This record gives sequence, structure tokens and C-alpha cells, in this order.
Amino acid sequence: AYQITVQALDMGANPIPGYATVIISVLDLNDNAPSITITMVSGSNAISTTVDEDASVGQLIASVRVTDPDAGDNGRVNVSLEMNFGDGHFVLEQVSDTMYLLKVGAALDRETIPFYNLSVVAVDNAVPFPKSTIQYMEIVLGDVNDNDPKFEKSIYTIDIVENSDPGAIVATVEAYDLDAGDDGSVFYALLNTYGLFHIDEHTGDVTCTESLDRENSTGYDLQLIALDGGRPPRSSTGLLKVTVLDVNDNPPILSRNVYTFEIAENQPSFSWLGDVSATDDDEGLNARLNFSILGKSSEHFIIDANTGSIHTLVSFDRELTSVMTFVVVVTDLGDAPQRSDSATANVFVRDRNDNAPVVFDPADNQRVFVSASEKAGYYLATVRAGDLDTSQNGEIEFTLAWDPLGSFNIDPDGGDLTLTRDVTPDIAGA
Repeated sequence: AYQITVQALDMGANPIPGYATVIISVLDLNDNAPSITITMVSGSNAISTTVDEDASVGQLIASVRVTDPDAGDNGRVNVSLEMNFGDGHFVLEQVSDTMYLLKVGAALDRETIPFYNLSVVAVDNAVPFPKSTIQYMEIVLGDVNDNDPKFEKSIYTIDIVENSDPGAIVATVEAYDLDAGDDGSVFYALLNTYGLFHIDEHTGDVTCTESLDRENSTGYDLQLIALDGGRPPRSSTGLLKVTVLDVNDNPPILSRNVYTFEIAENQPSFSWLGDVSATDDDEGLNARLNFSILGKSSEHFIIDANTGSIHTLVSFDRELTSVMTFVVVVTDLGDAPQRSDSATANVFVRDRNDNAPVVFDPADNQRVFVSASEKAGYYLATVRAGDLDTSQNGEIEFTLAWDPLGSFNIDPDGGDLTLTRDVTPDIAGA
């Protein structure tokens, strides 16, 4: 307001002045927009700052001063905070008519929202045309190592053919880390290698350091580990299941090098002779076996190709054939080249008492002459006989089938025939 004094004089001689005080009040026009000054906690007036994503709720970010030189409602200002997303993540706290504090209002996560565009809006209360000011600022969230690296799969499965050349890449595993910079870089390792596997720490490529043998192990469970570059690093684990596939690299092996069988003669055809067996360390078709027999005597026998059970095709007569030999062959049904093994089989025909002894000396009804003066013990002749059977079945014992007077004796083993008493007329008459 302004105050002035007004003097009034008339035009006469010796005028007497009159005075009046005038107060001039200048009415305000809303001709000023609010002013916004933002000062970061660092003291900078920059409109961009970085806040760590693990900042606690209530942490001070900046102070905001809002002024308006207009008077009355024209100078009274309403202040609000707007942001592109993440409402409530930052808040303005009023501490005086002109001072506000910008603080963290909720938990932050750089991996969800990496930055915020904030607008501090100041609007005066003028009517009907309020004035406003907007101050823009950017808050970028700084990364902290708060995420573990994670494998794309919790379990990887691969098949490797045994005997493959070492050094080839057999699998590639991959992990990702949502953090940034070194915190988001990933390195790979194996917790257990069995001395057979290696993983590239940068690419995740898994290779075999040696050729695998399925017969030693059909598979391996490799524990994967992924580590980030943080200090300290964070890590996670995965599993790589390796199945070793079979190739036909093992021959079947018969249980014996030589088989010995016995069969009684005169057994009917298709009698069971015996079984052969074999093993194969491979699997599947590579371990499925086929049995066969070869050789001249094989025509008398048949073998089950699947089980190795052998039966006869004819009835045998030991007196014609006592020993036969053939070859047993076992072959796998796997990939070429198919592998095989062989063994000799000896068949012995066991004797049965199917032949009667035959006397060939003296001939039937042959006469033996003796002097009438011979005494007891006199040697008359030797009976000779044979039997086509063997062992006890072919051993011969001699006895006299008819000797009503008891005049003769025959040695049961040697067949020697002798007198048991002196020759007398009654013997001579006999």
C-alpha cells in the first residue's frame, strides 16, 4: 500500500493550505506462477538422481521448496507428486508452508521398475484462473545384487552314445540373472565331474573329457552351479542327467569253453540233452542272443535259438556211436558288426544193457574129448565169450547151466572148464 499527503491552496493573498492523507492500496493480480526448487540430498540441483533399489522406506531423496510472490489465494499453493508408474513408491511430505521432503514411499525393485519419471506440480489458489508450475525429475534405481542366477531348466536331460570321441560339446546349459553389470554376469561350474566332464565357465558348454563306457555306468547326474559376478556372489544349482546309450561293442560269452553232455542210448528222439547259456554286457538288441550249432554231428541235434536248450533228433546206439562232437555258436542281434562266441560240445552216449553175451569158443555143440583115466581137476577147455555193452554191462560171468552129476566146474571169470572128480563109467556114459 502507498500513503501520500495532498495539499490544497486557494488563489487568494496569503492562502491558507489544507491537507489530506491518501492511502493507496494496490490490488494483487495473479501474475506470478509458483516457483519450485528441488535440492537433492547430495546438494545438487540436478533434476536426475540415482537411488539404490534397496533403499529403505522413508529414506530422504530431495527437498522441494515451493514459493509464489502473489498475495492471498493467489500466493497460496497446492503441491502434488505425479509419476509415470509405481504410484506410492515415492511421496512428498510437507514440513512447512513452502517446504516439502521427497522420500521413498514403498519397497523398490530395479528388476521390476528400473527408473521413475516424477512430476512435482504446484498450483496456486487463484480464482478463476490459477497458475501452475511443473518440475520434472528422473530417479534411476541403482542395482544391488539381490537376485540369484537361475537356470532356464531345473533339470536338463541328454543322451550320449558310448565310445564317442572326447571333446565334443554334448550339452549347453544357460542361466540368467536379472541384476545389472557384474551382478548380472553368470559363470558356470560342475560340482561333480566324475573325472569325465567339463563345463566352460563362460558359455555353459558341457564336454566329455574321456570316452564313456556304458558297461561301466549307464548314466551320470551332474550337479550344475551358476554364480553371478557380485561381491559376494549369489548362486543357484541345476541338474544335468546324462544317459549313456549302448553300442554293440561287447561280444556274447558262453558260460563254458567246452560243454560235456551225456545221454543214454536208445532214448527216443527229441529227448533233452542239456542247456547252454551266454551273457552279453550290452543292452537291448545288442544283448539279445541267438544260439545255433555247427559241425557234422550237429545234424543229430537241435538247439532252441532263444533259450539254448538242446534236444536230440534221433535215438542213439552206443555200440554204433559212442562219442559225438559239435560246435555251439551264440550271436547277438545287435548293430553290425554282430558279435559271436563259440564252444565245443562233446556228447557221450551212455551204455544200457541191451546186448546179451555171445559164446564164440568152443562153437555150439562142439565136442571135447577126455581120456577115461583122467582125474579130478583135469583141464578140459576154455570157454570164450564177448558182450558189446561196456562196464558192468559188458562184464561176463561164466556158470554151468546144466550139470546134473556135478562132474564139472567152470571158472566164473576166466571160463576154464575142469573136472571136479575122476572119470568113471557113469561120467563117461553121461
